[in-house]
Order: sequence, then C-alpha cells, then structure tokens
Amino acid sequence: MTVHELFSRGGIRGIGVDAIAGAAGVSKASIYTTFESKDDLIAAYIAEHDRQFWTWWDRL
Repeated sequence: MTVHELFSRGGIRGIGVDAIAGAAGVSKASIYTTFESKDDLIAAYIAEHDRQFWTWWDRL
C-alpha cells in the first residue's frame, strides 16, 4: 500500500507515521531520518503528487 492509498483512505491527518512505516516496511525512525516531521512528509507527498499530475498533463 502506498502513502497515497493510505492518505486517500484515512485522510492526511488521520494516518499516523506508525501506519506509514508499517505499510512501507520500515521503522518510524528511518522515516524521521528523511523527514524532520510528519508535516515535512506531507509536503513531500503533495509535491510529488503535483509533479506526477503535471507530468501526466504535459503528456496529454
């Protein structure tokens, strides 16, 4: 399950870092090594989602 699926099902604020770590098969500590906070993870998720949308749009 991807972060997108988790956020789509439970909402961005409704899904905790524990659930994200479990779905990704990594430790919570490894997530916080990459992202300083859950807000930083959310910002990265939104930026990637935006990038994917515009890549799709440009292909049209």
